[in-house]
Amino acid sequence: MKLLIYGSPTVSILIIFGIAAIFITLSLDSDFLILPEKYLDDIWYAVHSETRVNDNIVIVEIDDRTLEYYFPEIPLPRSQIALLINDLADPSLSVRTIVLDLYFEGPSKKDPGDDTLLAHIMATHKNKIICATFFPDFQVQEASYAGNHNPLEKFSYPLDYHDFFDMDYVNTILPLFLNNIEFLGHINVYQDETNVIRELPLMISFKNSIVAALSIEALRCYLRLPRGEVFFKDKKLYLKDREIPVDKYGTFKIRYFKSPSSYTRYSFIDLMEKFSENEIYRASFKDKIVIIGINSKTYYPKEISFTPFGEERPNVYLHADIISNILHESYLANPHPLAVPITLLLMGFVFSFIQPLKSRTYRLVISLVLMFLILAADYILFQSGYVFQCSVLILAGLPMAVYTYLLSFKEQVEIIRTQEQEKLILKEKEKSLTEIEEEIKVARAIQEYLLPAQPPSIPHYDIFGLNIPARGVSGDFYDFVKLSETELAITIADISGKGISASLLMTASQAVMRSESNKFNPGKFDCADIVAGANRLIHAITDPSRFLTLFYAILDYEQNTFCFVNAGHNSPIAVGPASEIEYLENGGLILGIMPETEYRSETLKIVPGQKLILYTDGVVEAEKANAEQYGEERLANLVKDNVSLSSRQLAEKLIDDIHLFTEGYEQSDDITIIIIGRDA
Repeated sequence: MKLLIYGSPTVSILIIFGIAAIFITLSLDSDFLILPEKYLDDIWYAVHSETRVNDNIVIVEIDDRTLEYYFPEIPLPRSQIALLINDLADPSLSVRTIVLDLYFEGPSKKDPGDDTLLAHIMATHKNKIICATFFPDFQVQEASYAGNHNPLEKFSYPLDYHDFFDMDYVNTILPLFLNNIEFLGHINVYQDETNVIRELPLMISFKNSIVAALSIEALRCYLRLPRGEVFFKDKKLYLKDREIPVDKYGTFKIRYFKSPSSYTRYSFIDLMEKFSENEIYRASFKDKIVIIGINSKTYYPKEISFTPFGEERPNVYLHADIISNILHESYLANPHPLAVPITLLLMGFVFSFIQPLKSRTYRLVISLVLMFLILAADYILFQSGYVFQCSVLILAGLPMAVYTYLLSFKEQVEIIRTQEQEKLILKEKEKSLTEIEEEIKVARAIQEYLLPAQPPSIPHYDIFGLNIPARGVSGDFYDFVKLSETELAITIADISGKGISASLLMTASQAVMRSESNKFNPGKFDCADIVAGANRLIHAITDPSRFLTLFYAILDYEQNTFCFVNAGHNSPIAVGPASEIEYLENGGLILGIMPETEYRSETLKIVPGQKLILYTDGVVEAEKANAEQYGEERLANLVKDNVSLSSRQLAEKLIDDIHLFTEGYEQSDDITIIIIGRDA
């Protein structure tokens, strides 16, 4: 119980439905589960019922008018019944089956000769006649036979034992009749706890014998089947090739109830008066099943039952309904026994999936929609011939719908409290992020101020530089420092790391390089000395884990010489006017690692039309979404193909090509470019 209240709601739901599935599997036949389903089935009966007309069934009603005609002699004189049977059995009428939905309790009260006459006629037409034996519902009476002999054995079926609907007591018809008829069926109507007729037993267990119901015997006779072709197997009753679904008690659920007006029917007294002289009457009986039964609420109220629609209905019509359903092979069958438990488990998974929804209204609406879909499915299955125990699912689902809606006992309160805390934390983070963004904007503005505002203007040289940060502020920098009337110091560097920390080291490194460049004295210092001095200072002011790659050069634009030191930086590209390539690699280690590092300088003679491309690794390491990099080869080819462009045009061309290559993928590193070109 603690788990269901304080534990995970998802686990709780699955456990509840799992237990319910086990419980239902073990108790599918209990009244607690069956009764709600019966009431629900009654609604489906009322919503939609089928109408069948051509059933080859004719009903002869012993109605109030007939009984009043013979009053006070009730029941009817058996001689009159014998005469009607004799007329109906006339070969010229071609009646297939005559069903007596009547029972005869004891000898005739008026004339024993009537019994002899009736027995004689039954024996004469025994291949057409089915007579009923009465199995009482609620009264216990002594059987009308002595000893252990069972007079019904003659009419029983040699079937293995099954839990058929059981009768311990029976009022049988007279031995005189039993010895003179071929077929025998019962007329019992089984009423359940609701006193409404939905199903009737087709097979009855009595004294270790299996006796067929009146309707089954009527069909067997109508179809001209021998007794051996009626058998029970795998919870189905077989009439030769016809499969009739029944439950383990041999009970058949009626799929539709016909209106009495849908049947061809006659009053017993009218038929007695007009039958022999009216050919229209006679023609209407050809190849038919004729059922003779009671239709009198006044004199025989026990012969009246109630249908799911709440209508009073003579029992004779219920037997006719059974025959009609089976002739049209319109049955109601139960699905697989595990269908309901499996569906219940699936419902549990649905409830567990909707449980995390924050909106309780959504959870309730989805739960109710699920209940509606289950009801709709039950109705469709009912109309398709299946009785699915939908009420069980509804009874289990509605409490869970309420449970998921009211989950906020403690769980929802905790969720709300957590959400409020998360909102406060998020607001604080948003505030901090806003402040950081403002600080980054200020830092970037300062950084842009420190970078050259414009490229230097030098006779016969075209110089351009740009810096594109990846995260607001840059860890790259470039710089131009005029050393004399003919000399210009050029620096491009890449600080390890990114973001604010890299930008701070970038600012310090730029200041160091400017300070060391101002110490330049031709004849005493060259490029290597300046870089070595800068390395010592950067090592002194930075953490050992921080460093920078650097390319430093002094351009003598009068002598057209380019003295440079490459301190672990990407090798700049020198492209001649004929597109020949040279890489500027010599120098030494990166700055900031070892304080006493020696650097070597090298001097390049710049020829007319030549261009120098200085860049950071953000250029060659620009990536696509699949991690493919731009690369040095693509860079070299682009420079060779566009060497005739101005420095600005070539830089812009390079940036456009990088964007084209990355296909809009996010820039992951700072990009810095310096292009130096000598006029042709």
